[in-house]
Amino acid sequence: MSRMNPLRPERRRRNASNLLPGVSLRHRTVYCPTHYVLSGIKGKGGDYVDRINSIRCTRFRGDKVSFRNVGIGGTGGRVGRLYCTGADRVSRIRVRFGSWIDWLSVECRGQ
Repeated sequence: MSRMNPLRPERRRRNASNLLPGVSLRHRTVYCPTHYVLSGIKGKGGDYVDRINSIRCTRFRGDKVSFRNVGIGGTGGRVGRLYCTGADRVSRIRVRFGSWIDWLSVECRGQ
């Protein structure tokens, strides 16, 4: 798939700010370019995931890489990268959350 979007909130969560303290409805939609697949996420975090800086996209069945700025979230935490190796793509994103996202992982699979 060339247009993966792990960052757009689902419609059923549209009113999350009414349910969870500190949750903002601010969002950003970012796509990989045509013929590219999602191959990683770069963000910042400490005890909680604080920011998504960018997504990494890899050319489908190729090795060209493109980064797309997301730039949403706070300023705290340490930089972390969840990148697939080689030409692998992200096949699953797993998130653990309560009032805040405290754990995020990606699973990779070959193209």
